Amino acid sequence: MIEEAVYDIDVLAEFLDSYIGLLNEFKSALFGSDRYSKFCTIHSKLKSDAKDHNCLECNLNNILLYVKSQLYQSVGNDRIEHLYYHNIMAMYLAVERIDTIFNVIKLNDEYRKKHFKGFAQIRKWANFIKHPKAFMLCHHPSFTFRGFSFNSELLKHYYVIIDDSFILKYYSNDDKNEKLFKELQNKELVLVVFPNFEKLLLKFTTECLKFIEIIETNLVYKEILMDRTTFTNYYHVETD
Repeated sequence: MIEEAVYDIDVLAEFLDSYIGLLNEFKSALFGSDRYSKFCTIHSKLKSDAKDHNCLECNLNNILLYVKSQLYQSVGNDRIEHLYYHNIMAMYLAVERIDTIFNVIKLNDEYRKKHFKGFAQIRKWANFIKHPKAFMLCHHPSFTFRGFSFNSELLKHYYVIIDDSFILKYYSNDDKNEKLFKELQNKELVLVVFPNFEKLLLKFTTECLKFIEIIETNLVYKEILMDRTTFTNYYHVETD
């Protein structure tokens, strides 16, 4: 059996080497200031009068502020799996809220699959984190991430690899739970290979901006959302 926690320190160190730089790029792409994200631009597009208020901007901005704070706070985690759990679940909260808006405007499924692959990937890994199922029956699984320099050596020591393809197969629904238990229960030498974080965060950032573009440029979607999310005369002040 491979020595427990082999390469753990190296995995975390290599991950953190570029982590803060990635977060700063994320912040620069999605935030105009510490308090206001690019989601705030939606507000002016979904109202017809200065006294109107649209709730999407506030709700989406608040959740993206949460994502930003969690991404920076996760530096304190001393295990690679905890850092990924922390970050994926934070981004997942934003993905679920954006997905609600997609459902409201009835965005085409094929279009979603083509342009929001990162959101789908985050959702699948969040399912694994929230609902581990048979993964709970493994003995001391190890963790790495795609792109780690020692992965080729690590892969030689493990019999079961949980990666994107494994997550897609077993954590999209419950149809294959019986087979999943045969794969994982009472097993050792199990390795979880998380996605490359740089690519995952870039996809999340790009797709948030794509979401904004869709809402701001499509007249039909704007009308649907204005009807359902804009409070007219919200800032009206009565005077004697």
